Amino acid sequence: TLLTALSRVPQITLNWRRRHTGQLSAVTYFLQALGNLARLLTTAQLLHFDAFSILSHSSTGIMNLLIVLQISHYSTSKPSVRTSGASGTAVIPLGGQDRADSKAA
Repeated sequence: TLLTALSRVPQITLNWRRRHTGQLSAVTYFLQALGNLARLLTTAQLLHFDAFSILSHSSTGIMNLLIVLQISHYSTSKPSVRTSGASGTAVIPLGGQDRADSKAA
């Protein structure tokens, strides 16, 4: 499960760079986080708080929750594209212009 936690890092980084999560399912990652919580509780009970198991299950759960939070955050924010040019980095909203703006131009 520690390997699973590490495998979430590229996905979290990609989501942050792109400012959207694409087709990721919040339900899937939320259920995985709940599964990690269940594993954490049963591991604590059966293995008497084995440090490595606790660390691996909790870190995987935290990574899954981070992805759920990203999905929630980016689904409510307006999508944008980052461009970089000579003057620095600009963020351009997607979706085109408003109709009033396009008639005036």
